[in-house]
Amino acid sequence: GPGPHIQAVPEAADAESEAAGATLLASDADGSVSLGSADDGAGCHRWKLPGWRWQPPEAKESTACSSTQGVAQDDVVAMVLREGTEETLGLRNLSQEQMTRVLGQNRNLGAAIDLVGVYLKNYEIDKADGLCARIEPLCRERGGIWLFKLLNFFTTVRMKQSRYEEALAMYEEYETLINFSPEQAWELYDTVYRNYGWIHTSLRNYGTALTYFEKAVEVKRANGIQAHWFDQWDLGKTHARLSLQRGRPQNLKLALRLIKEGLEIHKLAEPQDIIMRCKMLNSAGECAAILGDFAELPSAKTCWYQEAVQLHREA
Repeated sequence: GPGPHIQAVPEAADAESEAAGATLLASDADGSVSLGSADDGAGCHRWKLPGWRWQPPEAKESTACSSTQGVAQDDVVAMVLREGTEETLGLRNLSQEQMTRVLGQNRNLGAAIDLVGVYLKNYEIDKADGLCARIEPLCRERGGIWLFKLLNFFTTVRMKQSRYEEALAMYEEYETLINFSPEQAWELYDTVYRNYGWIHTSLRNYGTALTYFEKAVEVKRANGIQAHWFDQWDLGKTHARLSLQRGRPQNLKLALRLIKEGLEIHKLAEPQDIIMRCKMLNSAGECAAILGDFAELPSAKTCWYQEAVQLHREA
């Protein structure tokens, strides 16, 4: 789910695309370096490298030697000194210690966190997991918004991996970093409550999940906002699961009604979203079919089954 209002870092996918094949082409005495595409050689970006002053190629060797003395320089600068101004700037040759220092820069760490989101959107779960594990110590060292944003993504990774207990522990830590009350940031808590509901649903803690989904509705109503169609769907599905878990199939009628209400809201709010409507119709059809399974009278069975068929055909 979305986090709080965070100043966006440029999309990592765009940065990777733009940097593909980039080479150091030229530099100025003020420490600026022009980056250009390897295809046409035209300078397209300017990056400030603090503490570095450009020297002509013939002085590169003596500069490289002197760089090993005195106070340790920034590793990005060290890469420039080592590779030269006409060779590709690469990160694969860095040691783990150097990589940590490079990722430790705010700009790079922010891009790495955004890259986790890119991996998730492209279903690259293993890559997202590896990157989260790599940058977690750096985010924990900073704490605050850095850890807050990482835990939001890392929880999603754990959910995708079906590691629900770990996801719950991460999300509980995530919630402790929120410095606002539900009255101050109801939209954030709406998302938090819904995510808790989904986590507990995956853990089959349907009673707890229902409590959180109800909280998501309550926090909106307290701020004059009507329940969302997603709320109705979540409530309906959870009532259905809970009724079967507790051996009370008659409560499926409530579940079916809530899902149908959600469907009507969805048709008005998002008429073009046919895929989601199909999923909701499928949920409603399953409720009707199970009601038919538990009905005692043959006529009642037929009625529920016919409704189930109608809902599934519409889907």
